Amino acid sequence: MKKLGYILMVLVMLMVTSPAKSLTIEFDYELYGSSLPEGTSPWITATFEDTAVTGVVQLTITATGLVETTQYIQYISQLYFNLDPNLNPELLTFTMEGSSPTVPVPVLDTGINEFHASGDGLYDILFTFPPPPGIPGGGDYFTQGEVLIYNISYPDGVLTPESFNAISYPFVDAGRGEFLAAALVNDTAVAGSFTAWIAAEQGTPVPEPGTLMLLGSGLIGVVVFRRKFKK
Repeated sequence: MKKLGYILMVLVMLMVTSPAKSLTIEFDYELYGSSLPEGTSPWITATFEDTAVTGVVQLTITATGLVETTQYIQYISQLYFNLDPNLNPELLTFTMEGSSPTVPVPVLDTGINEFHASGDGLYDILFTFPPPPGIPGGGDYFTQGEVLIYNISYPDGVLTPESFNAISYPFVDAGRGEFLAAALVNDTAVAGSFTAWIAAEQGTPVPEPGTLMLLGSGLIGVVVFRRKFKK
């Protein structure tokens, strides 16, 4: 039985320490605001994935649960992400790879614990989409069903999807918990106001295929061992 416990412990360690092939962050928690977005959560989904180039991570942002009607449009105004505290966000390089035709090009800012999401802590990466937050205007919006894709790199090729699995730095008046990412969702129906600040409490990492193979072979070994033990 001790051998069985040891095998299980090793398998758990492999799952924890192996790098993730992708990390999916779902914005499904309301931080602060006048009302929740009317669509079904998650309202926004962000996925960080490995690419064919070592150290280059692709970020895909999708508006998955916002509402667009003939009367008003709910749209992404700001997005906040974190980076592994052992890395410097100011050394990140962002290259736009594609987007839906009507997604406006965001302003990108980076800094160590530089950006405060209302109701939450401090973040390292900020996407700001036109029009300015809380000021509805004509033109394009990042709204329901639309997608934005960036490739992200870092010196020495050390970047992985897991590099973005980091929580916000505490802020003195937050008190709502710790989050991986946050966003401001605006509504064109109400001039000068916002719909909600939303956040993601945790991400969903997907292991490398090699990790899954190790896990599968390990479980087979456990079954064989138990059969022998019973005999």
